[in-house]
Amino acid sequence: MTPTREMSEMRSANTRNSVESKMAKLFKYVFSTAAVPLILGIPLGILWIRAREDARCSNCKGQLFYIRHGLDNYRETYGSLPVSAVGANGKPLHSWRVLLLPFVDGPKIHKKYDFSQPWNSPHNSQVQLEHFHYSAYSCPSCTRNHAQTNFMALRGKGTLWSEPQSAFDGPTSGVLIVEVPGTVNWMDPADIDIEDAIKTLSTAETKGIFPHRLGTHFIGSTSGTRVIPRDATEAMIRKTLTQRGGDF
Repeated sequence: MTPTREMSEMRSANTRNSVESKMAKLFKYVFSTAAVPLILGIPLGILWIRAREDARCSNCKGQLFYIRHGLDNYRETYGSLPVSAVGANGKPLHSWRVLLLPFVDGPKIHKKYDFSQPWNSPHNSQVQLEHFHYSAYSCPSCTRNHAQTNFMALRGKGTLWSEPQSAFDGPTSGVLIVEVPGTVNWMDPADIDIEDAIKTLSTAETKGIFPHRLGTHFIGSTSGTRVIPRDATEAMIRKTLTQRGGDF
């Protein structure tokens, strides 16, 4: 091997070693400054998302407790649950949520609301628009639009709302309000029939539409806010939602 060729190969070897050394340093730098924080950031991100949802869930429970307190005060004042007059189709003309407004920090809205007009008339819609920040009926996990709610009265034969004047009497605990997947305008008198609620909640897990990580909330006549677990069976949900803990 000639000296010139030997020196050329030595320079090539040195160049390869230098490149490999630089690549190793670059890989070490990238791994230490990017990959490790990324690896650590994934579980921290998951924990942050879970903590945020838990906070929203706690806020939702507080909203329902506030509504339950408002229903208590309404009953003490009027002797029954807030029930509207019904139209020709047999359905309420106005929502219990509107009737309850003076008892859930909404007396100004209640005074402006015109009960001689439909709930969604231009006038009443404008009233809601003027108070779009009002959020007593909003679950933060389900909507950021305060005009929407997923808190529904549980309607149907044998439910507490079918006997509004005696809803708080007796030793048994019935369900007043249940949180359901999906939302409606809180001025809308729409609620949910008990059979529809059982069907919706029993399939919510497979559809991935439960409002919260642990399940969905409800409030009863003699209890605070409680939870229907995500894995509850249809039989368990029926037992929970019926007035006396069984089928009608």
